[in-house]
Amino acid sequence: MRQDGIIGHYRIVRSLGQGGMGEVYAAHDEKLKRKVAIKSIRAGDRLDESTKQRFLREARILSSLDHPYICKIFDYIETEDNDYLVLEFIEGETLTRAVADGVDASARLPMAEQIAQVLVTAHGEGIVHRDLKPMNIMVTPSGDIRVLDFGLAHSGQHRSSLTSTTTDHDAPEIPDHQDPDRTITYHERDDIAPDAEAFQTLVGRITGTPYYMSPEQARGEVVSAASDMYSFGLLLQFLFTGHAPYDEDLDTQAVLDRAKHCRTQAVTGVNHDLKDLIEALKSPAAIDRPTAAQTLQRLHWIMEKPRRRVRRAVIAILMLISLLAGLKYTLDLRHEQRLAVAAQQDAEHRRTQAEDLISFMLGDLRTRLEDLDRLDVLDAVGEQAMSYFASLPEQQLHDEELARVVQNLQQIGEVRIAQGQLAGASVSLNEARRLSRNLVDRDPSNQQWLFRLSQVHFYIGNVAWMQHDLDAMLESFLAYRDVVERLVDLNPDKLEWTLEEAYAQTNLGVVYQEQGRLDLAVPAIRESIRIKRMLTE
Repeated sequence: MRQDGIIGHYRIVRSLGQGGMGEVYAAHDEKLKRKVAIKSIRAGDRLDESTKQRFLREARILSSLDHPYICKIFDYIETEDNDYLVLEFIEGETLTRAVADGVDASARLPMAEQIAQVLVTAHGEGIVHRDLKPMNIMVTPSGDIRVLDFGLAHSGQHRSSLTSTTTDHDAPEIPDHQDPDRTITYHERDDIAPDAEAFQTLVGRITGTPYYMSPEQARGEVVSAASDMYSFGLLLQFLFTGHAPYDEDLDTQAVLDRAKHCRTQAVTGVNHDLKDLIEALKSPAAIDRPTAAQTLQRLHWIMEKPRRRVRRAVIAILMLISLLAGLKYTLDLRHEQRLAVAAQQDAEHRRTQAEDLISFMLGDLRTRLEDLDRLDVLDAVGEQAMSYFASLPEQQLHDEELARVVQNLQQIGEVRIAQGQLAGASVSLNEARRLSRNLVDRDPSNQQWLFRLSQVHFYIGNVAWMQHDLDAMLESFLAYRDVVERLVDLNPDKLEWTLEEAYAQTNLGVVYQEQGRLDLAVPAIRESIRIKRMLTE
């Protein structure tokens, strides 16, 4: 730095610390009256043309990336003694410090999303950062981030070619214990195994921070946007777990050895969505890692998940209130039916509407509530629906009405099974079985009614299985098989019925096996296999 502390119209105020390429200073722009940061090349590197070119490349890259979350470049100054990069002065702390200080959990996803936005922009311009790490991320007092130090960045894919030969004396010293955020550059020997500790002939330039280095970087191979995504995965692991991706007691060579083979610490203490994303980003094969755009989209999806749950819950509750009100109104229609024959048709119409609403609540709405783990809100629906069906005069119901009642009762049973209310499920399913048998008696050749009866038998058998009642389970699954065989006899060309027959044989095989009756279990399983093979021929 100049002795007088003046570089152009910039006045140096104080040193901010050492960067990957040289010292960084806080300075004051005397012309525009603002704070700036000035980065200089280390004195020992002034005559290193490759370092100077890398420094200039950083200036060009930063000037081409106009993004709110990337540290801005204001000026580039060349002097006889040194070169300087004038950057935006960013108030705040590094991500390393922010995590150590206990960054608020609610702020972490927005930070991750902002970094992903930077990578989308940079990769879209063909620019790879190559040294993404917590120390290169600043967190402003407002909680926004700034990505720093594109000094190691380059455009497009890159592998350093053979350019020089060094001796053991020339090789850089590797400390026994490496600062997780320190950037190193060294060269691998070409006459020993890649995992050896000595470095002599330059065949692949390894540049970056070991703790956040991609495997291809650690091996001196081609570096691409996917390498940044691996580093981003490690950075996310640190951000959300508070722990570095490797044991911090390891020396640099041990970290590099692990980096080459993707042997990072396991991701723990985060929800499964984030864990899945981080593990995908840490895929050993670069082609398997999500792109920056895909990662940004996934982070946005994760951020919106709680809000989606709230919206769906509100919608479900409003629908439920409306539908329960309609059901209560319909239950009161029995009085209307006694008042006048003229109201009979209107009452039947309303009854049909009510049953359709019950079917919707126990069908489509049930699926949505399962996603929210809120099936409990259907408890009142099930109870009122059971009371409603009990009040209906079965003899006066025409076929389609009775079929609809059977369907609703089966749905109530399915909901209660999902809730673990097996006794309640048995009540509704047994009633569905009784009515379904009566319905089949009206028309023994109706395949849809027979199919419904088979499904009711299956669910009753399922409840028996969950209650460890093998005798009741066998009885239900035998009835299930008998009904399915009737369906196959009625329509042997229908694939669905034949598959049901195979399923029925499998279920029987399971029951027999549990009972220790292998002489019956084996033939049942073989019959299931025979049917399935026949369908594939």
